[in-house]
Amino acid sequence: MNLEIWNDKQKIKEIKKIASQYGVRLTSTLLLAISILMTSASSKDMREDRETHEEIDFNYAITRMAIKNDKKENILQINEETSLTQEEKVEKILHKFNLTEEELDVCCAIAIAEACGEGTNYEEATHVINTAYNRLISARWVASLGDNLYEQMTVPNQFVVYQNGNYVKYLGRTDLPGYQAVIDFLSNTSEIKEHNYLSFRSSDSKVEGSSQLVAGGNHYFNSLPADDRLDDFRIQEEGRKLHLQKY
Repeated sequence: MNLEIWNDKQKIKEIKKIASQYGVRLTSTLLLAISILMTSASSKDMREDRETHEEIDFNYAITRMAIKNDKKENILQINEETSLTQEEKVEKILHKFNLTEEELDVCCAIAIAEACGEGTNYEEATHVINTAYNRLISARWVASLGDNLYEQMTVPNQFVVYQNGNYVKYLGRTDLPGYQAVIDFLSNTSEIKEHNYLSFRSSDSKVEGSSQLVAGGNHYFNSLPADDRLDDFRIQEEGRKLHLQKY
């Protein structure tokens, strides 16, 4: 592997300049990652992407890293998030959402019961918990039902499976893909594309203008307006309190 970048002071100086433009703090670990990315940027999609960059290799490398990282945080931190153990994911969720283990279990069971597939459909369970979560980042929903996920999901007339008790059979079912879907989504480690819907109806109760995100699954509707959107709980720094403020 060619890591000559380490010995080129001019390159390092220019990398620091580029990094500062994206708000990326340059460390030795990050510099190594850039070096590796520069030497491995040979796949077809990266070559095509690279054609749009007229700058030298390290400019391209740090640009891609900043884009992947939403131009805000160290990409290595994101990689750490996706490699969390199950226990770490749960602990992160309990902390960020101010839940007890029992309350989280209820939220998981509700999402599983509302999804098609008896708990086996990972994607649909993700969409259900995504809907519940969207209500936590909606100023209107928070003003009406509060900013606690458990309370939002157990309030009367919202999730019918809680009212009729169908969720109970899924309590403690940590073995189900549906349970894993909820944990992955709330810990911000899911790879399922997020949606912007606040409501859904069952597969046999289609609403005009709704979208069925999974074949045979629920019909989703009522998109979250941009001017009603609050901060995303899941990507806050560890230890920061949950303050709901509009962008």
